[in-house]
This record gives sequence, structure tokens and C-alpha cells, in this order.
Amino acid sequence: MAGDENFSSEFIKKANAVRLNTSSCQVYMGIKSGETIPFVGDLVFTSDDSNFSTDLILSPKVGSQTFSVYYPNARPHLPPKYAVVSSSNARFEDWINLSSDDYEARRNSSLSVLFQVLKKLFQAFGKKLIM
Repeated sequence: MAGDENFSSEFIKKANAVRLNTSSCQVYMGIKSGETIPFVGDLVFTSDDSNFSTDLILSPKVGSQTFSVYYPNARPHLPPKYAVVSSSNARFEDWINLSSDDYEARRNSSLSVLFQVLKKLFQAFGKKLIM
């Protein structure tokens, strides 16, 4: 945006050497109007992994997720709405070279895990979810 001419050649060389590392993948879910969800906290971390491991957190076989839960009191001036955002970590290199079919299969597998965890989480707090 600012143009290379506005920076030293050393800075431009270092900036050009930066490569993608890891990323967070989000799934945004609106909750049907009129439906509510129990208060479970604004930020909920879950993991089925037996040990903490960066490799497991970044693995395509999702075992850890973070859920941001949005309640109506966050925007009291608007009609009461709930939303949930699931965040999972991923390595760019685990996804970039997949064929379209393999990408869809991995994506669908990740979504399946997401919904299983979300269902289990909210049932633990007394709200049955149909998915």
C-alpha cells in the first residue's frame, strides 16, 4: 500500500522473506431467531487431546477448538440474537496442495467434529441442539 520505495532495501528483503505460518479457521453460526443458548461463557476452549501439543492443535484431525459465544446483551440495542464462532488452528501447508475432492472431504470432516463438540458442549449445559 505504501510502496517499496518508502522502505529500506533491507526491510523489503526481510518483508519479502515472510511466509505463511499457521492460521485460525473460523466457522460463524447464527442461532435461529427465537432460540436461545445457555450462558456457558464468552470464550470456551475444548480439547479431546490427552496432552498439550502444538502439533495436535495444528493437526487436520481437529482435537481442540475455541468457541466464542455471542449473547444478546453484547448488543442490547438490537433484537435479541445469539451466535457462535468456532475457531480451529491449521497449517497452511496441510491444505494448500489438496485436490478439490480431498479439500472438501477434509473440510467436511472438520465440520463434523465441530458440530459433535458443539452439541456435546451445549448438552452438558442443558440445551439440546439439533444438527
